[in-house]
This record gives sequence, C-alpha cells and structure tokens, in this order.
Amino acid sequence: MYCYRCNSDITADMPVCLACGAELLPAHLPDQDKILNELTGESSLEQQETSVQADAEAALAGYYPTPHSYSNIPSLESLDQMFLSGQLTEDQYVEAQVKAQEQAYQMQQAQAYAEQQAYQQHLYAAAAAAQAYQNDHFENSPYDFDGNSLGGPSSPEALVASEKKRKNKKTFIIIGAIILAILLLIGGIASCSNMSKSSEYNQAIEFMDEGRYREAKEIFDELGNYKNSVSLSEECSKSIEYEKAKSLMADGNYEKALAAFTALFGFKDSDSLMKACQNHLDYEEAQQLLEDGDFYAARELFNVLASKNFLDSAEKYSTCQYSVADDLFAKRKLYDAYIAFNEILGYSDAAERANSCIIPIAESGQTYHNPAFASSDCDLIIKSNAASEIFFIKIYAGDSLVSSCLILPGATLKIYLPAGTYTIKSSYGPHWFGDNDLFGEEGVYYSMTFDEAGSTSTVFDKGFSYNLELMVSAGANVGSKNENRKEFW
Repeated sequence: MYCYRCNSDITADMPVCLACGAELLPAHLPDQDKILNELTGESSLEQQETSVQADAEAALAGYYPTPHSYSNIPSLESLDQMFLSGQLTEDQYVEAQVKAQEQAYQMQQAQAYAEQQAYQQHLYAAAAAAQAYQNDHFENSPYDFDGNSLGGPSSPEALVASEKKRKNKKTFIIIGAIILAILLLIGGIASCSNMSKSSEYNQAIEFMDEGRYREAKEIFDELGNYKNSVSLSEECSKSIEYEKAKSLMADGNYEKALAAFTALFGFKDSDSLMKACQNHLDYEEAQQLLEDGDFYAARELFNVLASKNFLDSAEKYSTCQYSVADDLFAKRKLYDAYIAFNEILGYSDAAERANSCIIPIAESGQTYHNPAFASSDCDLIIKSNAASEIFFIKIYAGDSLVSSCLILPGATLKIYLPAGTYTIKSSYGPHWFGDNDLFGEEGVYYSMTFDEAGSTSTVFDKGFSYNLELMVSAGANVGSKNENRKEFW
C-alpha cells in the first residue's frame, strides 16, 4: 500500500502517513489494497500505470486527508447541563456559549479550507503522476506495450504496427488523465461551493439574530434556493418594513405607521402595535374636539380610550363629562345633568353640582289647575302613606289636563273638581327634577284602574267627596297600569 500524497509505503494499520503526516480515511484502505494486490508480478512500467489509475480511483472515491477536529470544544447541550446543575454561573455560562460558538465557527472554516487544499493537492499529484508515467513509459522504457524488446530483430511491418499501437494507447491515456483531472477539479469546485454557501448561510443567520436584516437579505438573495433562503429573505423583508413602521410610530407619525403595521398583519406583534397606533390617532382627534369645544364628541372618544387605560384619557373624559353636565344643567335637563355629574363625583365640585339638580319641595300642593275646570262640584282628598317617596298626581278629562299636584310623604291634599269623567295618573320617586324630567328613570309611573276590566276612567258626581289613598297595605280597590316616563305625559 502507498500514500496518495507522497507515494511512501503504508500499511492497513497506519491510517496516518509517517512520511508526510497525511490522515487517511480507513474506509477506503481496502479498495486501495485490492488495487495494489492486483499489481503483483507486473513490470515496473505496468505498476506505474496502475498506480496512476489507483490514485485517480481513490480520489474519486473521496480518499483524501481530513483536518484535525477540535475535540476540546464542549457542546452547547453539555454547557446547558453544566449550567442547570450549578457547575457554571450565569456569566460563565454565557461566556462559555460565546467561546464555543466562536470555536465551532473557526473549526468549520478550518475544515472547509483543509478540504479545499486536499482537493487541490490531490489534483496536482494526479497530474504529476500522469506526466511522470508518460515520460517514463514512452521515453525511457525498453519495452513496447506487448512487453517485447524494442532493440530485438523485428520486421518493418511489425515495427510500424507496434508504433501505431503505442501512439493510440498513449493518446488514450493522455485523454483519460485529462478527463480525470477535469472531474477532480469539478468535484473540488462543487464541494468548495457547497461549503462556501453553508458558510454564507450561517453568516446570514447571524446577521438576522443581530437585527442586520438588509445584510442578511442580500446574502439570502444570492443563495437563491439554497435550503430555506427564499423564505428567510421574505422574513428579512418583513423585518425591514417592521423596523420602519416602529420608527414612524416613535416619531409620532401614527397614520403611516398604522398603514405599515396593517400591511404586516400577523407578523411579530404588528397587530397590537396597529391597535396602539389607532389609539394614538383617536386620542389626537379627541384632543382636537376638546379644544374646539365639542365636548359631547370628545367625551365619546375619551370614554372608549379610558376603558383601555390609554394615557390620561380617563382624566380627559372627566373634563369633557363635566362640561357636558354643565351644558345640560343650563338647558334645564336636570335629571340628565344629575346623572352626568354623578358619574364623576370625585372630579372638581361634581358632587355639589349633582345635588343642585334636585328641586326641593317645601310643601304639598297643586302645581297646575286648568282654569276651564274651576267649578267645585265635588272634591277629591288624596292621602299618601309613603315613608320617603314623593308623589306626583295628574288628573285628565279626556285629553285635557285638569290638575297636577305634588304630595310629600305622609301628607294629605284636597282639590276641587267639576262633576265629570276623569283619568288619574300617578308617579313617585325619591328626587324631583321638575315638570319635564319628573323623577327621572328612578321614578315609577302608572295609570290608575278602577274595575276588574282595567278601565282607567272613573266618574265624579256633583255634591260628592271622594277619598284616594296612596300606598295602602291592604283593602285596595284601585289598580294600576304601568307606563314609562315618556308615556306618562
């Protein structure tokens, strides 16, 4: 057996050449041994020819030196185990990871360089062996291709035929050597190319991890369909647009940032940032409405933003709500103003303003009596058994309002009416907000019924006195038909 690099003798148990130090792949030694064994008994010229062919076969089979491995590099998995077991501190663990990755990268580069050099050296050796064989076989050998001595007697015809045969075989060997060299060169280039792409791919991944998306994208675009370079290039493009959108947002250009994040819907946290941009735009709009005096519209926007705890929207909502309540109070919409002030009791003097919306009642009495019904043919005595509720009674003759009156808790009121058919409506509540808002939505509103059929009409005859007792505990002979506040009028 021989070393492919220096042609020194080696044995099967010597995977490393002692002469030149080349490491040999043991998997290919049996093939070379088989080739050399077949040369037993051949002439030195035939041994040289077979040596060249064996060298080529071994090279094509991948028989070349391998670089030294970095056996002292700990794996990332072993570092994780050491860290989890407490053998490494967090700082030592991070530093060891960085060093391990750097050494792994250096090993990869060394391996790639060593393999490239091995291919080139093997190519040079094959070409040199072919040239040596050609010179020695065709210029210095005393034999022809059939083993006959060139110096012995021979006929001219035999010499001519031998010469033609020699030239043909010489041409065939030269062409074969050239083809072999080309194949070795192509194989070396292809291998180096793959190693180069792998190195570039890993570099692009590092750029991505460092946020250098433009540089990473350029490499992925150059790699074309290598591994998942196409999808990673697209991811880099999205990351570039994502960073642009974040920059726009940081500069307060929320409209353009919103459009950019919308285009990136589903990428990283674009969805939440898109909502954040919309909140900023709504806040700016609400602020402008507030400055323009449109408290009602500004209040609605700030109310939505306050529910999201966005900036100082809750405080701005209270400012708008106070202005709205003040406007309602000025328009004598006392119940609505009361509700508005009560929503912001901790803001300014809202609590006092809410109480100012309630109209105090000093005594029971009529608030209205239609002069067209001034006759006193009969009287109606109304007594309230309520403990805290105020009653408001309205008496109609057809569609005409005859009388309206307020009765305090526990009070009695007597009114005079002409004889006729009447409808009586009643309402009560804790706070009185005036004839327009009555008791607000806190009140109870109904029409009285006077028979089992639910008739809302009753007849008052001339010369009679009638008693109407409110909130009796037992023995009631007057029913009710509920109404809402709007129907009460």
